[in-house]
Formats: sequence, structure tokens, C-alpha cells
Amino acid sequence: MDGVSIAAGVIALLAAIILATVFNNLWPRVIAGLVVTGAAGIVNGTYGDLVRDLATKLDTAIGEWIGTFLSPGQVVGGLLGLAAIGLWIGRIWTNKIDTKTYALSAAVPVTLPLVPGTAGTVISTIVGIVPWVFAEAISLAFLG
Repeated sequence: MDGVSIAAGVIALLAAIILATVFNNLWPRVIAGLVVTGAAGIVNGTYGDLVRDLATKLDTAIGEWIGTFLSPGQVVGGLLGLAAIGLWIGRIWTNKIDTKTYALSAAVPVTLPLVPGTAGTVISTIVGIVPWVFAEAISLAFLG
């Protein structure tokens, strides 16, 4: 999701807000894709390091807490990313698209890189197609 510029992200978020409010949730799956694109653009921007750092600290805290139930000192990593992507895909798949889905859409680009190993790479690559498509369309339409 590194290929999304800040400008494309802001345009995507504005388009999502307009579709969700003015047009009364017209094309909810498109809105979810636009929110993912907007969040990816923001994460690539000035405050991206701060947002990623906070997400990493939260994921580590959750992993340490769950690790205490498994064995002392064990940390389970990537749970935040797996939970966000799982819930996001589940809600879109079952057509339960509402503000919770849009919030998960914003969380996906932040938490997805926390998933370790090959699974994280594969999931990031597959999900990364969504903002790439939207960012390219926005770039062609508005940014020349």
C-alpha cells in the first residue's frame, strides 16, 4: 500500500464522505475501498510513522497479554492486523457494510503490516490491490 500518495488519499476520503453522506451510502463497497485508499495515503504521509508506531505498540501489548495465557514470555504478533482484515472481509462478504466496516477499512492499512512472515506478505499483497486500483483511478482523473 506504499504506492498511494497523500493527495490521492485525501481525494479518496473526500469521495467516500460524499458518497456516504450526500448520496446516502451509494455504492457501499466502493466507499469501503475509498476509505482503505484514503487511510493508505495518510499512512504514507507525514504522520504515518506515528500512526504505525502506535499500532505496533498496541499490537505488542495485546500479543504480550495473550502470550501470558500460552506460556510466560511468549508474544503473539500480528493479531491486530489479522483481526482487522478478517472482520473487514467478513463484513463486506456478508453485505454488513456500515460505519463499523468503514472504521475497519481505515484500520486495515495501519494494522496489516503487523502480520508477520509469509502470511503477512501474501495478505498485504492481495489487499494492496484495492488501494492501488483506486489510487491509479484518482491519479488519472484528478492528478494528471
